[in-house]
Amino acid sequence: MAIGFDLGDTLCEYAGIPLNWEREYPAALASVAESCQCELTPERIRSGIQLLLQYNTRVTPRAEDREFTAEHIFAELVSKWALSGECVSSAIAAFFGHFRQTLRAFPETASVLSKLREGGIRTGVLTDVPYGMPRALVVADLAAAGLAIPDEELLTSTTIGHRKPHPAGFRAMAQQLGVSCSRLLYVGNERKDIDGARAAGCRTALLWRSASGPPAWGQASTIRSLEHLLELDYDVP
Repeated sequence: MAIGFDLGDTLCEYAGIPLNWEREYPAALASVAESCQCELTPERIRSGIQLLLQYNTRVTPRAEDREFTAEHIFAELVSKWALSGECVSSAIAAFFGHFRQTLRAFPETASVLSKLREGGIRTGVLTDVPYGMPRALVVADLAAAGLAIPDEELLTSTTIGHRKPHPAGFRAMAQQLGVSCSRLLYVGNERKDIDGARAAGCRTALLWRSASGPPAWGQASTIRSLEHLLELDYDVP
């Protein structure tokens, strides 16, 4: 038996940042302009927001849940701003740096992961990354949040090439953890987590932290805290 986890709003969160980052675009673009040592003109703000909205999956759905890398997205931004391609790396670091400063793990996360491993249950992370966020930044975020996720047990949508609910990532997660999909329990907080895991033949647990009643998305179980994973019977098919 193995457990795969979503990352954002499941194991950790960017405190105070909504799932849709649109509200933060102007401030994040200001950080990009500063890093590239260019003036943030009204036209650059407009074109930057327009571009980011095109890659905002909560606003613009993608065919076949295709993923794009940050290098692809920010090379396009730098081109629109008529800057040198040498600015791409610094633009990426500046953009994501605006959000990463608010990262924190949920209080119970590290303890639950440790107890699951002590019980012989392998764990891993399959996460969609915003705007093709580089894997190195995801790894750094996990370390900063105090979460000991082995590098080989972390899969991102840029690695897979597809975003959830495409089943490819869930199948790859099961393979990475050495189990069949039927022996992988996937824990997430959104419908795409449940739909994608079910499509791949995995078991599902919806993490619903809200005080409101949980939605019925076909999940096998619903938990209110990660700690409830310690109470589940993993031998039940």
